[in-house]
Amino acid sequence: MAGSMFPASYSPFLFLTFELIIIGASLTLHSYAKPYDDASLNAMELGTLFASATAILSAVVLTLQPIDWTLDSSINKPTLAVFTGSIAVPAAVLMLLLAQEVILGFLGSSTAESASSTVEESTVKDVGVQTAGT
Repeated sequence: MAGSMFPASYSPFLFLTFELIIIGASLTLHSYAKPYDDASLNAMELGTLFASATAILSAVVLTLQPIDWTLDSSINKPTLAVFTGSIAVPAAVLMLLLAQEVILGFLGSSTAESASSTVEESTVKDVGVQTAGT
């Protein structure tokens, strides 16, 4: 929607401002509604929306830099650091969560296989005892 109203190549400041409005509205509504039953999913979504808002705000500051003569170049390095952090930290956290789910899934499947083989062995023994008693 933002791209159709304000093309990024034609007016990057309006594009980023409109995206910031959309992300801000999403962040506010998500904080109010908490759409997921799981609290960790709500926290992860809130963190992702906050990181997106921070990245877009940093991009707005970097877009303003060459246009507005009142800003000096000392703001570039801290803004780039915040921008990089707002992209790298959520990506790293999501990768760690993915790795944790894969490990838990692998461990869960191996314990499920051992549990099912134990159940099968006990069922065979029970059936064998019942047939031998008759």
